[in-house]
Amino acid sequence: MKKHHILKKLFLTLIILFIIIFIAFNVYASGYYHAENCQEYLASSENVIVDYDSNNNIWFKPKNSKQQAIVFYPGGLVEDKAYAPIMRKLADDGYTTVICSMPYNLAMLRSNAADKVIENEEYKDKTWYLAGHSLGGAFGARYYAKNSDKLYGLILFAAYSDKDLTNITDANVLQIYGSQDNIMRANKLEQYSSNLPSSTIEYIIEGGNHSYFGSYGVQKNDNVGTISAETQWNIATRRVEQFISK
Repeated sequence: MKKHHILKKLFLTLIILFIIIFIAFNVYASGYYHAENCQEYLASSENVIVDYDSNNNIWFKPKNSKQQAIVFYPGGLVEDKAYAPIMRKLADDGYTTVICSMPYNLAMLRSNAADKVIENEEYKDKTWYLAGHSLGGAFGARYYAKNSDKLYGLILFAAYSDKDLTNITDANVLQIYGSQDNIMRANKLEQYSSNLPSSTIEYIIEGGNHSYFGSYGVQKNDNVGTISAETQWNIATRRVEQFISK
């Protein structure tokens, strides 16, 4: 009886602990950054159809699409729609782009989200690149490390790779970040730089910050950019297009 009582008490303790962790996680995840002023980028036009698939991924489908396409992983605790500006600008120029919807806005909870996109029957013959911002970029790099044969390259927006990518044959990586970034540059850029192949193209946006790769305000602990978010979107779009079309 005593053993049964102890096991019952242990079981109840574990249940209570699970409930506490569950509540704490939901409180944490509910404090995400919301998209701001993205409505115009999410509206379909004569040349670009904006659509949602069964996984709530956001598709930007150009009427006259080019061969290259991009699947995108959002930053941690940032609403997926916040990345519509750059993805829509790329689509306006003819590139199919897809923003992956992540549970609780955390790429770590659906790190293989790119699978469903690049295996889509209608688009499987596209030349797919994977891009990601911040934490989304880090998990995108992990995906690339395991699936480089499915992709033509990796684009890191204010992000790093904590996995060694130097052993990937013909690795194709673009790392782009702002000179005013006070989040990624402060503690991760140098630490993980050796994980990127020597062929990596690095581009620094002068005056850009960590947050302006999306449209969600200025992230906590980041610097305010000395250029506008719109300017950073335009620069990033041009650099990505140069990278994927070379």
